[in-house]
Amino acid sequence: PPLGPMRWFRDPDYCVFKEDLRYRSVRLLCVLGTTAYPLFLILDNYMLPEYLPLSAIIRGFNTLFCGTLLFLSRGGRGRLLIKYLGAFPLILTGLGVCLVIRFMGGYQSVYYGGIAIFMLLTGIAFRGPWYEIAVMNGVLFLGYFIPSFFDEIANILIFITYTSFLFTTAAFSTVGAWGLDRNEYRSF
Repeated sequence: PPLGPMRWFRDPDYCVFKEDLRYRSVRLLCVLGTTAYPLFLILDNYMLPEYLPLSAIIRGFNTLFCGTLLFLSRGGRGRLLIKYLGAFPLILTGLGVCLVIRFMGGYQSVYYGGIAIFMLLTGIAFRGPWYEIAVMNGVLFLGYFIPSFFDEIANILIFITYTSFLFTTAAFSTVGAWGLDRNEYRSF
């Protein structure tokens, strides 16, 4: 049967299920943020040797934030913390990649693929409502797009290609999360 516009978000049992799913997924993302994200310093060592101290500070701050949120999210009050701060591990780490892009050639940097990874993680691993995922993907996209205007755009084809790829990734991630929400509710 048709679900009607966002009917599944008004079902109290489904909302409890969804909050629990979100809690567990954000904790998993915090584990990834404290373990995998700092490992990219190895790549930065080869790609950005002159900016390694700045990259280490960015990655260290994000790792510390994810580790702190993971530690504080245990127990009953931790669920409330995840409810309000759960989007920040992905946003901060994604914007950290956007900042590194500024030093890696701007809009032409191959690090833009890292933003695409965060957009996909937002749609797949972050189990929040689709409209939060849309906002998060929008922030990540703008974190790449807006600073590009401060660069001299010498190769317009690369700019259009990378920007189109990121925009499409954000759109697919958001639409996929919306469809996943609907299918989860139908099987709930």
